[in-house]
Amino acid sequence: MHVMEHSVNPVAPLAPASPLNRRSSARSPVYMQVMNTGREEVLEATDIGLGGIQCTSRKHCWPGQFMELEFTLPELGEEIKVGAQVLNMEPADGGGSHLGLRFCRVPESTTLVLYQFLVMREALLR
Repeated sequence: MHVMEHSVNPVAPLAPASPLNRRSSARSPVYMQVMNTGREEVLEATDIGLGGIQCTSRKHCWPGQFMELEFTLPELGEEIKVGAQVLNMEPADGGGSHLGLRFCRVPESTTLVLYQFLVMREALLR
């Protein structure tokens, strides 16, 4: 018995019409100063979530770079100390970089405070 060979034309997958949202947790717009203690520089945060934070730096940073961050959450007054890794970087107008940072080595107590902050912010933004 022969097995018939069928040729199949490969079909390229379609690209999504809009970029995929890879975030798995809630996020909130925020404006606060974030201290990068390793480089003794102040970053400006624009967005925060359980998994990370978006900041602007006056200095150039590169994907993969590790940072030790310290900041105080608005409204709660809770000081956060957490490690972060640069996931992406885009040049900012006037120099510096827009950074996407992923939190690393996050203590459970810090995750709980971030969660409380995001739940509170969600209620305020409604």
